[in-house]
Amino acid sequence: MRQRLGIALALLGDTELLILDEPTNGLDPAGAHEIRLLLTRLCKTHGKTIFVSSHLLNEMEKMLTHAAILHKGHLLFQGPIADLKMLTSSIYDQGSEPGLEEIFLNLTAK
Repeated sequence: MRQRLGIALALLGDTELLILDEPTNGLDPAGAHEIRLLLTRLCKTHGKTIFVSSHLLNEMEKMLTHAAILHKGHLLFQGPIADLKMLTSSIYDQGSEPGLEEIFLNLTAK
């Protein structure tokens, strides 16, 4: 309930930009799904920009359109997810599309 309350408090100000840290942390699968739907709807129907910091890449991949990948203080990528996947597509088999976690691990292994 704390996560939901924190998001509700952030929405009270009706700002154009929300900055959230681990918004689905500690939620059960149904609660995480509800939060993802809410955040996606806020972007699409209300024009909000939502900046999310998270280490749960599989969770974030379900709702984000853009990403920034930071590693040891260095910005490795910033931009649309489609560009990230295109940039790293030569690393993977043609028949498979890697997830964000796999891409992150590959980019940070160097």
